[in-house]
Amino acid sequence: MIPALSDIKHTLPELPTLLAKKLPDASIFFLTFILATTFSSAAQAYSRAVPTVMYALRGILGGKTPRKYYLGERKMQSFLWATAWPPFCLLVCLVIVYSVIQPIITVVAFVAFVL
Repeated sequence: MIPALSDIKHTLPELPTLLAKKLPDASIFFLTFILATTFSSAAQAYSRAVPTVMYALRGILGGKTPRKYYLGERKMQSFLWATAWPPFCLLVCLVIVYSVIQPIITVVAFVAFVL
């Protein structure tokens, strides 16, 4: 997109057609970004490697008192909104903006959000 806007002052009357030609090519980057981000985060969420290891080591790391054992066994896990919300908002904004330019991104985003 930046090469398309390099000589903008000379091609101002042709700007809508120039953007119509160049923006779909630039949206391939965002399509790839959405695919890579969602597949990697889905694989990470489905594998749950860190919670599995922590569950296996809870007897060693959790302490020996009955209260600590009870809290480790029965306490609900918290959801970290500070790390989950910003990437989700970024993907939603990208999908909304680029769905006008390249409608196939909505299908890819639907699959990504289902994952």
